Amino acid sequence: MTYNTLREHLKKRIYENNAFVVFRLPEDSFIQLYYQKDNILNTSIDLNVNGFIMAPFDKASIIPFIPNTNSERISISKKGKSFSQLISYSEKEEDRVVFKNKVEKAKKEIALGKFKKVVLTRRVKGKANKPLEELFLSLEQNYPNAMVYLFVHPKVGTWFGASPEQLISSEGQRFTTMALAATQLAKTSIPRWTKKEKNEQELVVQQIEKDLLQHYAQNEVKKGETHSRKAGHLVHLCTNFIFPKNKNHIGEIVKSLHPTPAVGGIPKKEALTFISQYEGYNRSFYTGFFGPISNDSIQLFVNLRCAQYFSNKVLMYAGAGITKDSDPQKEWEETQRKLKTISG
Repeated sequence: MTYNTLREHLKKRIYENNAFVVFRLPEDSFIQLYYQKDNILNTSIDLNVNGFIMAPFDKASIIPFIPNTNSERISISKKGKSFSQLISYSEKEEDRVVFKNKVEKAKKEIALGKFKKVVLTRRVKGKANKPLEELFLSLEQNYPNAMVYLFVHPKVGTWFGASPEQLISSEGQRFTTMALAATQLAKTSIPRWTKKEKNEQELVVQQIEKDLLQHYAQNEVKKGETHSRKAGHLVHLCTNFIFPKNKNHIGEIVKSLHPTPAVGGIPKKEALTFISQYEGYNRSFYTGFFGPISNDSIQLFVNLRCAQYFSNKVLMYAGAGITKDSDPQKEWEETQRKLKTISG
């Protein structure tokens, strides 16, 4: 199938106004489509389903999914045109001041010992310069190493994005996850990570290891070397974990991991309390998790670098990890760099 054919295929799906999801796993050569012939809302509480999960940030909320009963696996024979300015938006000085004040408030709470790290995010309104199907196709071309998706459900909403962060995946008889944190612009030279960035990522490593040890013995959890991981025009610090498959029910493991310190904070409870008090909006599916799941395979990702699509606007999301060494201006600039992933 050519890109032009796929474009028309997606336009038809959008016009029909039934539930569907189209996605491409990192470094995969196939685009996959799960679709319903209606707009019934299917939900799960334990992830014991076969389909595409779309879980919100709030652990108490229901988890929608689209069954894989109707599916297509699409091989693309010709790439289409990539667009650089997908979404137009502007920000006011007031937006920067408000975010920096929240960072200062978080640092004061950290200094008081209430938590070690918290992830503060913001929501930015823009206008799509291209049709919905073009937004997905452009992200698919621009970010081959990311999990790229377009999720459409009349009863849930329309979301799209290109996430670099794996929550949990299965490979043969093992699971893998990652501790991803710290952000720099990707350059030709080897990244030089600051003490603040290394500390931020190490906090994530420690918490994920702690979460996994609720289900596994110490010798069952294998931790890899921390390395730089490129994601489009950005690069992050990453540490991979490997642990046995089917040791516990996948729902219980995901419940322990989510939300990871890369989107919530440390300790989790205290950081989430701060987020609910000061962030100022409902994250919805942003920083939740999503992906295909079945009896044989699990590929779940953290919903980063994403946006919610409406007929008259697009809401984009970005965040930054705040620690005792955070510079409010630099944290603001980090969120701006992350917004570029979606906006182009």
